[in-house]
Amino acid sequence: MKKDNTTMQGSLITTFRCNARCNMCNIWQCPTNPKEELDYHYYETLPDGLRINITGGEATLRKDIDDIFENLYHRSKLLELSTNGYNTEKIVELANKYPNILIRVSVEGLPKLNDEKRGLKDGFDHALRTMLELKKTKCKNIGFSVVISPDNYQDLVHLYELCVALDVELGNSVVHNSWYFH
Repeated sequence: MKKDNTTMQGSLITTFRCNARCNMCNIWQCPTNPKEELDYHYYETLPDGLRINITGGEATLRKDIDDIFENLYHRSKLLELSTNGYNTEKIVELANKYPNILIRVSVEGLPKLNDEKRGLKDGFDHALRTMLELKKTKCKNIGFSVVISPDNYQDLVHLYELCVALDVELGNSVVHNSWYFH
């Protein structure tokens, strides 16, 4: 009998709160009330062995983000944090405590374009600063992630070259429509 090596994957949208104002995502226009977000104990009901992407809005805005990671870290096949990189100290703290996670810091291009598309003042600077700090941790599965669109494709080669220079990954997706983005 052939063994099934399929891994169930999922994204846990831990909050719709976000400190960015991305023009390809309108989550920030419909923020959740922290009191109405799923309690971290809810995640105890998930089965072991999943590949889980912790995301949002901006997941690091949750005061209990460490509790969520504590709950899932040893039970997940792979635990990922998708972040805009603005909360450097919190992200580095998670990387130091949970070194086997995957972290992707989202950027949409070089500084000017990134900050315009993400509506986050000095967003590229924060993302780069976070990546440089992550390089000092034991967490080695780190990198940038970009949503490819007609607005930013011309920056892709430069982002790739930055990732090569930093020796980090470059993940990508393409702009798409979903209820998730409101």
